[in-house]
Amino acid sequence: MQKKKFHINERIIIVFITFLLVACTLTLPSDLGTPIKAVYLVQGEGQLTQDDLQSHPEVLMTNNFDDFKKFAHSKVALWIDTNAVGLVDAEWFREKPQRFYPVVLVGNGDELCSFMVTLWIVDLEGPGGYECSPPPPGFSVNIQVSDTGGNWHGYKQTPTVQGILDITNPLLEGVK
Repeated sequence: MQKKKFHINERIIIVFITFLLVACTLTLPSDLGTPIKAVYLVQGEGQLTQDDLQSHPEVLMTNNFDDFKKFAHSKVALWIDTNAVGLVDAEWFREKPQRFYPVVLVGNGDELCSFMVTLWIVDLEGPGGYECSPPPPGFSVNIQVSDTGGNWHGYKQTPTVQGILDITNPLLEGVK
């Protein structure tokens, strides 16, 4: 009787460990089975072309902030188009785990303007009277590396999916 009980406990443990491994998968697959690297929140025609986006199945596109948030349970870069800023809840970006994911504002190449004025997701006091209009074209990337610090940079170049992935993919590798 004792052997049988041990054997059942062993099976329960194996099933539990398997469940945990499946539940803790850090990347979501796209419809094509490609691991998702970024989620792009956009309304209407965004800064990135449809042709460019279609050639990158590792980037999911949505026009709904609730859908956008659902994908943050997986380790992904969070891209926001300037035309979708009004959909964003800045407080949500300050919560874990997404607090430490790379965040990109597509359509604004000034990092100060992007993260301290437009999105206001960086916990610093901004310089009084910083002028953001019109913002320079491009995109800006921010990643928090601790509760008190992060790195941000503005890129004053035409945004492309591959160009942004080249910056955010290495940042994702450092996210725990």
